[in-house]
Amino acid sequence: MSVAVAVVVAGTGAGLLATGSAPTPAQAVLDAAIHTEHQRTADVTLSLSATGLPNGGDLTFTGTGQANLDTSAGSMVIVYGGTTTLNGVRMKELVIGGNAYIDLLPHGTDISSLLPGKHWIEMPLPEAGQASSGISFANPTAMLHTLAARGGTVAPLGPRSVRGRAATGYAVTLDKAAAVKLIRSSHLPAAEQRIATAGLDRTRRMVIDVWVSDGEVVRMSVTVSLSDRSGRSGRSGETVAVVADYSHFGTPVSITAPPAGQVVSFQRFLAAAKAAAGS
Repeated sequence: MSVAVAVVVAGTGAGLLATGSAPTPAQAVLDAAIHTEHQRTADVTLSLSATGLPNGGDLTFTGTGQANLDTSAGSMVIVYGGTTTLNGVRMKELVIGGNAYIDLLPHGTDISSLLPGKHWIEMPLPEAGQASSGISFANPTAMLHTLAARGGTVAPLGPRSVRGRAATGYAVTLDKAAAVKLIRSSHLPAAEQRIATAGLDRTRRMVIDVWVSDGEVVRMSVTVSLSDRSGRSGRSGETVAVVADYSHFGTPVSITAPPAGQVVSFQRFLAAAKAAAGS
């Protein structure tokens, strides 16, 4: 049973499954999430903008890739902009089996210039999620299941054209306490519960605009307001906005973990980077 289906099973007490009457907005989002997951695979385009970063700068990135919605696996090539340190950096990311594998490519080089023979940094998904706002492009439907079932309010947005397709929109607003309670009371393994809640730790407000065409989720626009890292009241933190478009559902994809000999732990990579900076 996949993550998203498990969350649906946990949330059936909400009474949002089909009843024979016209679907509520929450039921429409839930039905679209289920239908989209059944398509199993999709192409993904991603864009992110973050403001209010600790150094006072902004960050942007764009990405293209593929997702296996059934196994929560994904591959993405991301190009950063905005901050001076990351502007122009190209990153390859794989999400497989509870881990992210990342290859940073600043100025045309990858980590093999620092660690010969190594091309991928392995990071557990909670840590990887914190580095990229906690929003997973590989399995967006799990988030929708959680929020539409019992974790948020859903309101209609009306019609819109999304990448040439006529779509209907819904705004899902996070109720953080309800979302956390649902995740912790679900039948998900403990590790997957930690992944699901990792992105909620600093979240003050989350709004997801979901656009549905022919029963498929074709766009998710996520805006997250994060609390200040210091935890002091009365201060705002970052705002992260992500737009993910999904297309070409059912197209075969091949997403596999890199060879073990090419992988290095994040801790070892960080130690090597610090040593190189001090030399």
